Amino acid sequence: MRLSRFAALAAAILSLSCWTEAPKRRELDSRLLAAAEGGQEESVIRLLDQGASPDSLGADGETALTLAVRQGRLDIVRGLIECGASPDLANSEGWTPLLLAAHEGQAAIAGLLASEGAAVDGAEPISGWTPLFLAVLERHYSTAQALLEAGADPELGDSASGLTPLIAAARNGDFSMVQLLLLSGADANASSAGRTALISAAENGSLPIVRILLEFGADTSLATWEGKTALQVAQKGRHAKIIRLLSID
Repeated sequence: MRLSRFAALAAAILSLSCWTEAPKRRELDSRLLAAAEGGQEESVIRLLDQGASPDSLGADGETALTLAVRQGRLDIVRGLIECGASPDLANSEGWTPLLLAAHEGQAAIAGLLASEGAAVDGAEPISGWTPLFLAVLERHYSTAQALLEAGADPELGDSASGLTPLIAAARNGDFSMVQLLLLSGADANASSAGRTALISAAENGSLPIVRILLEFGADTSLATWEGKTALQVAQKGRHAKIIRLLSID
């Protein structure tokens, strides 16, 4: 089996790394990076067997693992990890394999990385965005689901603004994502810059999202920094059905 072929390399790589000459090692690492980027599984197997480092880092700042993630190659990602690649080793921009998988909507790869010990809430260093937040922003439902099942915190999103995944999903008008997050324990009353998910949904005229937020206990009395409640922003937008629903509530 292919998986066993990768697994059988792990012990051999540990011993090879002790004696492979530096110039040869650099050449092997370079070829491994090219093979990972090109999705060439057989070449990856051969190069690892010859002593290439599973944590190879290229001149462009990408690792073999991040390149494989970008290509959506679950088989190569799995093989590199089995041969010792660190699931949390970031590229030169601070993007870990899991952040990339979340951004690209690679649900199976995200699940694998999380199961292999990747930091499921590990944030991008500049924006502070978590893998789950990226998946929500990009509307990658299956990836968000995989991350939540792996233990991602539904409250962690943009550490700078306090924007949570739920508020982001409500702003996007993404009902399925809002429902997933609420069922996963997201706080229906979390606020960012004075705006809750309910206020965002009311402002956008997203009636189904307003309904489900109310079902999960969204507080209609919460207001923006300007003192506007969800009902008032709905009135401003002339969203008649939402106005009636919030008036009844």
